[in-house]
Amino acid sequence: MSYSSVSSKEHDQEFCPYARALKLLEYVAHAWFYPADKQIAHSIRGPSPEHPDVSKLQAIYFDKFGNIVADLWECCYHASRDVPASQGSQDGHWIAQPLPFRTRVGLHGPGKIIENTEGDSLYLVDAVDQLQTIADRKRFELEVPLFTHGNPKLSAERELYIRPAQKHSDPTLLLSTGFTDREKRVALQLSAIVASLSPTEMRALGTHHSYASTLRDLNFELKKIIKACEMETNEEASHRLLLSATNEVARKSFGNRHAYERARTKALENSSVLQFLSDSVKMFYQPSSAIWDNQSIQVFVKEAAVMEGLAHIICGKSGGSHSADVVAAAERALRVDQLKANPKNAKTHMLKVCRQIFGANEPTELTLEKL
Repeated sequence: MSYSSVSSKEHDQEFCPYARALKLLEYVAHAWFYPADKQIAHSIRGPSPEHPDVSKLQAIYFDKFGNIVADLWECCYHASRDVPASQGSQDGHWIAQPLPFRTRVGLHGPGKIIENTEGDSLYLVDAVDQLQTIADRKRFELEVPLFTHGNPKLSAERELYIRPAQKHSDPTLLLSTGFTDREKRVALQLSAIVASLSPTEMRALGTHHSYASTLRDLNFELKKIIKACEMETNEEASHRLLLSATNEVARKSFGNRHAYERARTKALENSSVLQFLSDSVKMFYQPSSAIWDNQSIQVFVKEAAVMEGLAHIICGKSGGSHSADVVAAAERALRVDQLKANPKNAKTHMLKVCRQIFGANEPTELTLEKL
């Protein structure tokens, strides 16, 4: 697999964008995985029920970690052009180039991708794994659970883990080539931001940054719910998609809000040394009130529990991550006896809820012909 503008020979050059990306990701990740003060880190990071082992990150969390690093690096690339020479910028540029990633909405929200010369796209974990094949050394270890028998294709995304390949006594040496002194200062502050975050905060900050992007992601989840309700051939796949999408609606419409607030506050506190980085955090990550107090998001908040409950009823689930609460919410929304008599009633009601949320926001064809 080959990538545009990179080859084995180019990869050894100091300013190859892919080499720089791997080095920066390893450097910032190293600060999170190997904190200087383990006692403070334990109080910040856990372990927690959601992420019991902080010696490694689930793939979805690493994807969000990559979003934070790449987004703030690019913000600094643009913002630092106007930094006056009195702040140490002789030519107005603190960052030579952004990281070579693009953003694409995926299963769990926005994620960073690279494209190879054949036009194939790889999200961050796969991209890192592939780029390591032409790197000077292995920088990250990927772990696939034993029950998948070593086949990554059989592993659910949340069950793939990643960690730095090794611990370094002097992590600053990771940026000894390919980075200017000014870029190293930015990288140091980025590592301070990330190291202050719990996995939950990392996921929230890496998922949200504006009202527009959050609404886009929620509408994307609605489309997945509709697709799941209209699938006729593969019941297992439709149930998996439905449960995942309704869970994401709940998470993104209100579940992530407090974690996002904490993460944004920490990012501001740990970026204050560099004014343009602090300004970048303020501009890129909107205040939580600007995201979640919007009326369009509040519509999702109102219906999220009902949608999760309907999903549990459709899929025949009892209990689960939200126990009986979500099912009770759905039962209050329609007659339970009708559901039991004809499970399609739950799907019909689910599509009705989706139609109400979409409204004039994003017109779509919702039919019940396939139910």
